Amino acid sequence: MEEHRSGSESGHDGQLDLSQATMANWMIATTRDWLKPLVNRLHELLVQERYLHADETPLQVGHE
Repeated sequence: MEEHRSGSESGHDGQLDLSQATMANWMIATTRDWLKPLVNRLHELLVQERYLHADETPLQVGHE
């Protein structure tokens, strides 16, 4: 569920009423604490390779 919808709906059941700023800060902390080490390890492995291949096929996002 999108961050803005989960915050507005969380107060309806009487359990939590979280602001968008609080949820955004949780997302930032989660990224920093859990995903950053994974990204760092993948980077370490990739820079050891002699060649890297990438698919540069364009992908339409939204109605751009």
